[in-house]
Amino acid sequence: MDHGSTPEKANLPPFRQMARNMVIEIGVYGILLVGFFFIVLFFLGEPLKRLFDQNLPLYALVGLLLIIAQAALLEFITSWLFDFLGLHRLTSK
Repeated sequence: MDHGSTPEKANLPPFRQMARNMVIEIGVYGILLVGFFFIVLFFLGEPLKRLFDQNLPLYALVGLLLIIAQAALLEFITSWLFDFLGLHRLTSK
């Protein structure tokens, strides 16, 4: 009984290709993350500081919403970019 030749494993890309794509994805995600940080800092830095000083619970809620928006936006952009470039992603699709 050979468990190493299942149909699922036959469709998997080679390890080196997946490792390369993972490094590319981390690099792209890192660049987008830094860009998002500076955009938020530039446009929302002063309003967030005022909100922190005036209403801490609302500041915490806004911070959580920004984290969720960042995650969704960056995941969408990296997914679209990898699909556009035809690169395999490390997902359970």
